[in-house]
Amino acid sequence: VLVVLGEQWAPCVFLFRAFCVVQLLMAVGSLHGVMHTALGYPFRLMRLYGVMLGVMAPALFVAAHYGVNAIAVPWLVVYPLVWVGWTAVTLKTVEIPWRHYWQRGCAPIIYAGGIIGVVAGVQFGMNEVGWLSSSWTVVMIQEMALVGMLYAGYLVLKEKDTLAELHSLRGVH
Repeated sequence: VLVVLGEQWAPCVFLFRAFCVVQLLMAVGSLHGVMHTALGYPFRLMRLYGVMLGVMAPALFVAAHYGVNAIAVPWLVVYPLVWVGWTAVTLKTVEIPWRHYWQRGCAPIIYAGGIIGVVAGVQFGMNEVGWLSSSWTVVMIQEMALVGMLYAGYLVLKEKDTLAELHSLRGVH
């Protein structure tokens, strides 16, 4: 945020980080909407938007009175609760047990959350020992390199079949 938008956005760094976490759920939730529409239930997506408007708008209104960082609270607490409900409706519709969903569908989300935790921990540790650069550009490059290495590790550990299939496509013209 600071590298791209400048120091005047410093108070919003925590809020933008919270949005990054919530985007993991939003990405999966958007697929749920596509699934409902494809199955002939587009009205369910409209109901979700109605629930979001009725729940998130008041929560954001209240949170805004406590400052910029407080706006993250509804996104980190209320939105995940709505997401769980939306996911429950979707899983019931397509008859997928929660256990299967978590085992197969949420592993990438859980791993992404782990990456966020590792990056935050490394950044905290570097700050504690005085190794954290004062240049936000350097910090961003370090974070991106660490995320890239951790994601590559995920691909090698958990997506071997996908990588093998992609590799086999290289020879096809």
